[in-house]
Amino acid sequence: MVREDNFEILMKPYRAIMEKDLEAVKRYYMENENVGHPLTDTGDTALHVAVYTGNKELFSFLLDLAPFLSDIRNELGNTALHEAAAAGNVKMAEHLLCFGESQLDVKNNSGETPLFIAAAFGKTEMVKFLIVDAGKSNPIKENHCTRNDSK
Repeated sequence: MVREDNFEILMKPYRAIMEKDLEAVKRYYMENENVGHPLTDTGDTALHVAVYTGNKELFSFLLDLAPFLSDIRNELGNTALHEAAAAGNVKMAEHLLCFGESQLDVKNNSGETPLFIAAAFGKTEMVKFLIVDAGKSNPIKENHCTRNDSK
């Protein structure tokens, strides 16, 4: 959760992202060290926001600046790969997996892997990608097919 005292500070990059002002976002993060700080009430970082808004330029900039962002989870336990799976953005998922295929096994707070989320959201191309292409050296296991409540 975004603390009240950080709210004004973090509104600047969030507003710039929503207005698609990439230069303002770049300036902000080049001048500040809080690139991994959450921007939303659910703990989404700038990378989470870039993924679910489909902002490819911001996505690339953030990963070049701070590759560790790919591992940060929001309050729901979702990584950027979970968000890419929900959005069906195969290109972003492919890029994120360059930082390690172990991300395929990461479960959110509900016990959902990125593959489970892609299937739940009906993202057929993403499901195919995660099973066929991304899963080559990391075969899909049963733990990708269920969540904590066994649904």
